[in-house]
Amino acid sequence: MSEWKALFDQRRWDEIEGLWPALSPYEQRALFAALLEGVPKISVIDGMEKMERHARPKEAPSEWKGAAKILALGELQAEIEGDPAIASTSWASLREEAETYLRETIADCVAKPEAGHARGELSQEQHCRDSLELLAAINRTTKLMYAELDALADREWLGEIIAEVAEYAFVAGRHMQEAWGKPFEGHAVRGIKTLKSAAAGGEQRKGKQAAETPLIIACMRDIIAAGHSKARAAELAYKKGLGRSAVGNSKLFYRHTKP
Repeated sequence: MSEWKALFDQRRWDEIEGLWPALSPYEQRALFAALLEGVPKISVIDGMEKMERHARPKEAPSEWKGAAKILALGELQAEIEGDPAIASTSWASLREEAETYLRETIADCVAKPEAGHARGELSQEQHCRDSLELLAAINRTTKLMYAELDALADREWLGEIIAEVAEYAFVAGRHMQEAWGKPFEGHAVRGIKTLKSAAAGGEQRKGKQAAETPLIIACMRDIIAAGHSKARAAELAYKKGLGRSAVGNSKLFYRHTKP
């Protein structure tokens, strides 16, 4: 048995904190995995957003406070993962994820117009196209700036700066979008709680999908009332855990609200 394992079983966290820097990379990874599994997790809920994370030292039970501290400090994780990715690599990964989602969503809107996908200038499809164009504009601007510099080292330096700023701006935009949606979340949560109580009997008779229907409709109505399109409302309802897909929510809303 590794030395850290005996200390782990005895919850002697101060000794583990002093020991782990001397462990082999293999043992450090094993210790980190044990900490991830052992430290309790808590759910954080705000409106319709929900996330799960490891308890912080002040939140953890007494026997796990020291372990939570090791995770919270992040030094063991940093040792295992090595140096963080450079800005250009990190931004490229985030951008690829975004562009994949945008292209897949556009393809879905084009392929299934009958599913309630609007095609106008404020539609989900058009927002995706605008996003792709703005991402492409970052590339064009970067190339134009490269042309102003002769030395390769200077171009690399500029590229890293642009990538870092682009990632900050992109993530800030995502948080701002979530912030915009907060005012109507409280109404949606209250409506969902009321409808869940009323739908309890129906859920037993008809199954989960039938019981979720009024929840999806109510959530989408609140989102639409806040100024969003039907397509965006379907997507946001799905992101909040309602329905099997954004497309399915659009179809459901159309069936239950058509004249």
